[in-house]
Amino acid sequence: MKKKTLIKLTAWLLAIGISILAVVLYFSVSGLDGGLATQLEKGELLLAEGDYEGAVKHFLKAADIAPSSPVGYLKAAQTYVAMEDPDSAIALMEEYIATRPRSVESFDYLLALYETVGTPLPKQLEVLTAAAELFPSGSFAERAGAVKLKLAVVEDPIPDPLPGSYEDALTVTISNLAEGDVVYYTTNGDEPNQSATLYDREKGISVKKGRTQLMLIRYDAEGRMSGVVSALYAVGEGLTAEQLMAYTSSSPNLATGGNAIFGGTDSYFANANDSGRLYSAASGLVSEDRVSYLNLANGYLYYVNSSDSGRIYRIKPDGSGRERISERSVGSLLTAGDRMFFQNKEDGALYSATLAGSSRQRITGDLVSAFTVHEGVIYYRNDSEGGALWRCSIDGFDAQELVDSAVLCPAVSSGYVYYIDAGGDGSIWKVLITGGEPVRVTSGPAKEFVLSGGNLYYRGEDGLFRCPAAGGSSTRLSSGDGARLSVIGSTVYFIDYSNGSKMTSMTTSGEGKSVVKTAKDVPVEPTGPVGPEDPRLPEGLGEPMGPLEVLGPDAVDPIG
Repeated sequence: MKKKTLIKLTAWLLAIGISILAVVLYFSVSGLDGGLATQLEKGELLLAEGDYEGAVKHFLKAADIAPSSPVGYLKAAQTYVAMEDPDSAIALMEEYIATRPRSVESFDYLLALYETVGTPLPKQLEVLTAAAELFPSGSFAERAGAVKLKLAVVEDPIPDPLPGSYEDALTVTISNLAEGDVVYYTTNGDEPNQSATLYDREKGISVKKGRTQLMLIRYDAEGRMSGVVSALYAVGEGLTAEQLMAYTSSSPNLATGGNAIFGGTDSYFANANDSGRLYSAASGLVSEDRVSYLNLANGYLYYVNSSDSGRIYRIKPDGSGRERISERSVGSLLTAGDRMFFQNKEDGALYSATLAGSSRQRITGDLVSAFTVHEGVIYYRNDSEGGALWRCSIDGFDAQELVDSAVLCPAVSSGYVYYIDAGGDGSIWKVLITGGEPVRVTSGPAKEFVLSGGNLYYRGEDGLFRCPAAGGSSTRLSSGDGARLSVIGSTVYFIDYSNGSKMTSMTTSGEGKSVVKTAKDVPVEPTGPVGPEDPRLPEGLGEPMGPLEVLGPDAVDPIG
């Protein structure tokens, strides 16, 4: 082969190689269905339509296209939070910060998620230390130092007498204090700190009749602190049977998120087609707040506000009188009698407070992820015992295990506790409220259910069903998959996965299926004040949805 021909051939092959490489690089960066900007735009459009799952897919594609950029990760993580899936959000952000990116906001967001879900301090310290190495001029080193101080080993305070049941009032003292040590404590289950009550060595702590949940923390002379000690004292008897009867939850839909409730003359619901904002079936938009765990009591709608990091709010049905009544983030919430009951996200335990938010009391130190209240007794999933079904009175007395395997969706009707046997075959079972041998209700598995009007409405393997609570054959209401069921009178609300995750309604017989309208479909002016302004990502990162907020605005909490 001539030299000129060889040179031309080499140049030609090199040009082809460069072209192929360019094409490969283009598609690795752009993808077959668009580049970074396109994926972000598609995700935002689906967010606006309330299709969180579709939005996440595009945001994750954006992260794959530009793995060094925080944008796709942050938007996907925030959408997971809006879907009430903080674990996926945390896993995604941990994946991103493992690459040691130059992104302060990514570390800040992950740490905020950690604080919200109560991630153990050693894990928070690990991330703070990594951030401090990358950003030495920021606040991460100072925050890491504060966590290290918290983790310093100081012997826990030892209460005397030991926690337990006693017939008469008593005085508790701390038996192991050294010179210069101080102890702070609370008597209602609140986490103690240096703003709590200072222990008096001469007077001790007076424990009166009833149930007292002492929480103690010890500081040595150098300011290092111990762990928090929980000490439960039960003196005398609890509430009478007559007093307990006044406390029964009024909502049948709490097991599936409490997305709808009947208010006597009107129905109210969290409209998933409008980012979970609060709606009236008769009047339309009530509040811009993104709500869950709706309850109606004392002339107010009570709810968990996802627009404000899961704090408790209440508002009158006409949209007036909106107020925040809890500084702390909570999980599930229900009202019964003159009190509200809720899971505290900080420690996972179950608490109660008055309907105005005062007199906060911890009921049990068990980790509680689902519960209901019936005639003064709380039936709950005890995650401290593997998810088993437990019961105790609302003042914390008479704790008892009813079912030793993991359960979901506890609900009470006609003397039975109904639940999904998550530790077994996945079907719906029931057990007497006093305990005994469980009885199977449905032949097939269920993913969730609600009880209403003597019937079970549940999400099965291939559709939505209704069957008598007493047991018997099931009637298919819808062949498409759906979730977050709520039943109000003769109407069933649910998220229809077979139709773009739209919130849909139908009758309890499965007829009249239609997508729930929003204020955009039928413009209605809000009748009351709107919720707090949506948060913003750091400059240049775009705007997340309101529910994606992790840390809410500052406010004074009337319940401590």
